[in-house]
Amino acid sequence: MEVKMEIFHVLMGGAEHRALRFFDDKELNLLIAASMLSFEARWKKHLNLIQSKAKLLFADSGLLGWIKKYGPGAVEEYAGNPQKVLDIQMQINPDVIAHVDIPCEDSILEMAKLDRMSAINRTIQNAEFLIEESMKNQELKDKKIAIVVQGFHLSEYEYCLNEYEKRGFFNLPSENYWFAIGSVCMRKPPDLYTTTKFVREAIPQHYHVHCFGIANPKWVLEMKKYGINSVDSATASFAAAMFQVIDYEGKRRRLKLPSKDKYMFAALAAFNMASLQKQVKDDVSGDPQCELFEEICCIK
Repeated sequence: MEVKMEIFHVLMGGAEHRALRFFDDKELNLLIAASMLSFEARWKKHLNLIQSKAKLLFADSGLLGWIKKYGPGAVEEYAGNPQKVLDIQMQINPDVIAHVDIPCEDSILEMAKLDRMSAINRTIQNAEFLIEESMKNQELKDKKIAIVVQGFHLSEYEYCLNEYEKRGFFNLPSENYWFAIGSVCMRKPPDLYTTTKFVREAIPQHYHVHCFGIANPKWVLEMKKYGINSVDSATASFAAAMFQVIDYEGKRRRLKLPSKDKYMFAALAAFNMASLQKQVKDDVSGDPQCELFEEICCIK
């Protein structure tokens, strides 16, 4: 089933606010992690700008950021305190909110000193918390709640999905609730396709399904074919920080530039955001302008 695909650009707390000024109001989907909000104060200064440019503003928990900074203590401090994370998320008045989920890659679980099933069960508990909160908290009535499906192997995703089904999550109104797929940002095809397709097919088709951390436009276009509705990526900012652009094959290419400064970074970040949006909206891999694109950019 082919669907409309959207991309959310992840704000990393740096100088992306300059890049946002290149866009019209309500033109971009933006994502900010709660952990980033707790680390960086600069977003407060630019919150009005962020909100004016955001078509949809997505607040993820970003637990990985806390785990990297605080180690195992972050699990109880944040994953064990979903209200604390929600309070941080609500500071930006987001349109979409994801509950606190625990990534299930081996390296992350090792940092968190947690086994995978404990991580999945805590994720499920936090989903229950946010759903219950959304039904009684008036401030959440107009928000979309993203229910994160966690696991690593297919059997673990299946367990999480079955637990969600038992709890009636597949009967929630689709205009208020999304689903999202976690622990796929480090995967590559074909494993990426197998995992996301498996989860997407287990979720009723009328729900919006988001996929966290997918950067390569070619992969996104493939996932679009079997029903993924949106993805998020920090690639535009990461590439710009290295003075690179993202080409039509999804590769990052360094530019030959006479100078490099914060304004060049902002222009490149904006260019990369626009390029990614164009690529996930329309398959441009066969676009005759590709060669001209590379000539203009003086790509090495």
